[in-house]
Amino acid sequence: MEDKEASNSKGTPTKKARRFCHYNFDWESRFVWLNKCDEDNTKGYCKLFKNSFTVAYDGLKAVTHHAEAKKRKECESAAAMSHRMKFFFTPKRQRLK
Repeated sequence: MEDKEASNSKGTPTKKARRFCHYNFDWESRFVWLNKCDEDNTKGYCKLFKNSFTVAYDGLKAVTHHAEAKKRKECESAAAMSHRMKFFFTPKRQRLK
């Protein structure tokens, strides 16, 4: 039993506990497509993709990485060029009494 304790003290050091990053509301002013995920405070929610991604390990770097993704840029430009349905219909006229 003493041998095991001695080998642990001379062997590999114990790992430090990794601290998780949490969602920061200041990011919403920089990224308009970003919201906090309702389920977890270590996740962000992309309005364009309608899915969540973790910021627990990388924090702001994870958000910037998501923003710079090729697929996300393609979807963002396609959304900017497409028109909403309200542009295809004429508004109803009000009835005169």
